[in-house]
Amino acid sequence: MTIKRTNTFKLQAKCRICESKRSLSLLKSNFSGRNSVELVYFIYYFSLGCNFSIIKKLTRCTNYNIKNFQSAILEVINSYVEENKEKIGGKDMIVELVESFVGKRRYSIGRTGNKKIILGGVCRSTKKIFMKIITNRKKKQ
Repeated sequence: MTIKRTNTFKLQAKCRICESKRSLSLLKSNFSGRNSVELVYFIYYFSLGCNFSIIKKLTRCTNYNIKNFQSAILEVINSYVEENKEKIGGKDMIVELVESFVGKRRYSIGRTGNKKIILGGVCRSTKKIFMKIITNRKKKQ
């Protein structure tokens, strides 16, 4: 049996002997019933720009569900950005750039061990986006 992921929320299994196919929805198994309503509210509050602690209070979701929703949404965003890689901007277009440093400190002291720099941009007129993880901070790359 071979298993392949067709999209973020779906797996497809194919039998090697009889060639039958079976699909499994990851979204349905993890977020069924009441959780699918929570997922809609989660996406709504996430699109408004609320952080995850506020979303947790508003939706009364558990930490486990918040983590699952967050990773699912971020995976969809990442797959969209990876699939739509093209240059943005052009003549008489404004592109907004954002540079973010992401890292973790233990107990808020010391140096950050595993820090990454993420560069992102949005074209104001076309609303196209790009993201790039910068691995080397040196001027010459």
